[in-house]
Amino acid sequence: MRTNLASGQPFDSASLRGKVWVADFFFASCPGVCLELTKRMSYLHHATRDLPGVHYLSISTDEKDTPAVLSAYAREQNATERWSFVGGPKLDVFKLSIDGFKLALADAEGVDVAEKYI
Repeated sequence: MRTNLASGQPFDSASLRGKVWVADFFFASCPGVCLELTKRMSYLHHATRDLPGVHYLSISTDEKDTPAVLSAYAREQNATERWSFVGGPKLDVFKLSIDGFKLALADAEGVDVAEKYI
């Protein structure tokens, strides 16, 4: 991922080197499981506020999550600089999920479901 969408600043995994980090995949308009993931990330983020070496990374699976959208989302979560919201081209995000994290990710586009990505 090349951009911290919440700040608009460049981002690469080198910024996580030497840190403990927790990542999740989500999208801001998700009405279901993403909300629970975000709640858990927020809880951990705030519970570890005195541990500067712990960082959180939320990776958007939706190209509609613009810097403005994710910046607002980050503010809603009271995210600090220790919690990055990143994204990139859809194919790159899917490749990262599947090849990098070994997590299944499929696009439900065209299917009438609330969860756009599964």
